[in-house]
Amino acid sequence: SFYKQKGLFSGREAWEILDLLEAVAHPADHSRTAKLLLTRFFGTNINELTKSAIRDADFFHQLQEWNSLAESRRFRRLFDEILHRTKLVERELLLGGDERSVTNYVHLFELLNRQVLERHLDLHELTQLLRRFIEGKEDPGENENLLRLESERNAVQLMTMHAVKGLEFPVVFLFGGLTGSKKGGIQFYHDKAENPIIDLLNSKIPEEHEWQIEAEQQRLLYVAMTRACGRLYLPYVGYLQGNSGRRVCKVDGGYSILNEQLSTISEQILADDKNSTFSSSIVRCSAVNAPQKINATDQTKLRKWKLPELPEIPAIFADTENPNKLFSQLRFRKRGFVVSSFSRMSRKKDVQESGKKGWGIREISPVEIRTETELGLRREDDETEAAAFLEIPELHTAPALKSEESKTRHATNTQKDSLPGGTQTGNLLHELLERTDFTTIKESKSPESWLEHPAVRRMIESSNERYGRTAETVPRITEIIWNTLRTPLKLGTAPDAPELELSNCERNLREADFYFPIPFKEQGEGGKGKEKKDYKWGIDQKVEGWHIEKGFLRGSIDFLFEHEGKIYLLDWKSNLLADYHVKTLEREVMQHYELQLQIYTLATSYWFKLNSEEKYNEKFGGVLYIFLRGMPQKTGRANDESVFFKRPTWQDLKDYENRLCLENY
Repeated sequence: SFYKQKGLFSGREAWEILDLLEAVAHPADHSRTAKLLLTRFFGTNINELTKSAIRDADFFHQLQEWNSLAESRRFRRLFDEILHRTKLVERELLLGGDERSVTNYVHLFELLNRQVLERHLDLHELTQLLRRFIEGKEDPGENENLLRLESERNAVQLMTMHAVKGLEFPVVFLFGGLTGSKKGGIQFYHDKAENPIIDLLNSKIPEEHEWQIEAEQQRLLYVAMTRACGRLYLPYVGYLQGNSGRRVCKVDGGYSILNEQLSTISEQILADDKNSTFSSSIVRCSAVNAPQKINATDQTKLRKWKLPELPEIPAIFADTENPNKLFSQLRFRKRGFVVSSFSRMSRKKDVQESGKKGWGIREISPVEIRTETELGLRREDDETEAAAFLEIPELHTAPALKSEESKTRHATNTQKDSLPGGTQTGNLLHELLERTDFTTIKESKSPESWLEHPAVRRMIESSNERYGRTAETVPRITEIIWNTLRTPLKLGTAPDAPELELSNCERNLREADFYFPIPFKEQGEGGKGKEKKDYKWGIDQKVEGWHIEKGFLRGSIDFLFEHEGKIYLLDWKSNLLADYHVKTLEREVMQHYELQLQIYTLATSYWFKLNSEEKYNEKFGGVLYIFLRGMPQKTGRANDESVFFKRPTWQDLKDYENRLCLENY
């Protein structure tokens, strides 16, 4: 069967889900509820509808329950309840046998739930979004308008390497692609300044940019090959018999590189067939499925044949004292690239310092995080334990304060802050800072006036309820967000450093995900690490792309912005501290977040290609850690508390890179 057919939002199922959402949003509306009853969710006949009363009590209460779930943004529970109560799936399969419609309903519910999580939509916004998708006024995104296969029956799925992105299969066959791309046509590449070039006249790309085509072909092959979960079949073109050195057929384009690697593997298979993880079979001209006649004697032998008993310990492990240890070593060598992050490296450091054992391969999963939603669910834990401050408050007190004063001040701060600590509070504040509209907050004169906006109150109260905070915390949350975005910040430590209100940032990125290869060193003589010659930001000049040696680091930077031509990165912290003086914040950051600062600075420099000292000094402004709870009310002057600022030097950046090279992943 062919894969990736368009039309998910043009079918009857999308319109009926739209009618469903409209009725859930307006359960007292006669017209909307009547349209819902006519859908396949309820299957009411139009003649029956005219004869019966619409105001059925059970039906009305059901819509009210669904409306409550939608208003609290529990959409996954809502969609599950709808399918369960209406028995839509059972009726469609039993009475109509329509697998296509059932697949579309389930697919649409999954897609809508993902949109809710990624865009933080309420019921009204979700309904309008679905309407725009149906009417073609908004593009749902790559692959989102494609129909899924409606059946799990055995079938070979045919698709291009572009269409296979994001999918996985037990067995994958790679077919074709041996002769490269079609000559002529439109040529596309990037020039030296990284500007996109579309060449309509020339039949070939300039020689100095041909590497881009090769790099793209390699990336495409990588995507296709990594779709296989169990077994991967690759076409291999060998040599003609004799010493001609000519292949059976011509192989060029991107596949020629892979075919050369397969030549080496083929030789290894011939040398040691039993212990190889690869196998090969020859494609001949004879029909593979040609019928064969089996005589009566052979048929009798086949019927009597039984599977031979295998030895408890295979011969390969006969001389092995500890097979489990051998398997562990094999798994370690074949584990693939690691995907690490600041929080994972920080946990590893904590475990090592506490003397605990067992932090090993199982803790580092080579599985890549695939979606923005999944990345969002793995937010860095900003909160340090509040109990630690009660035990050692002097570690978080400015030198000018006496010990007794610091204890009193810490207790006072802890008691009068109505917003409790914890990861949930941190996620709540991060989400609001990501979703807040800067226009409305700039127009308001105080937290109270900002909260008077209906959309603002709805956003804060909805998030507050979802994260399990009480209604009494709403004013405090509003105050924190407003003070953070409206208080002028000093972008530096010098007296003449520029000042800025974050709400005035016109060029900014919020929750910017990054994903970059871990820097590495080559092994020199005697096994000692040495810097790679002409090493520039981990780039292999042969292929003009990342040279992956160890694996990847991933994360998400809370806020990136540009001011007066310089790039700044910012991280929100919701920690509950005894005070928020500069010295206290410096100790807090250096003790808990120094590694995070280093990784995020590297990620920003990689992202914006600040790959020379000149570019770095010209473009990079610095790093800010904003401790949200300590942000004072707007006073008209730059805030000196609750903000930690650091601008690493170019040499610091190289030292950060060197530290990541030496890290044991």
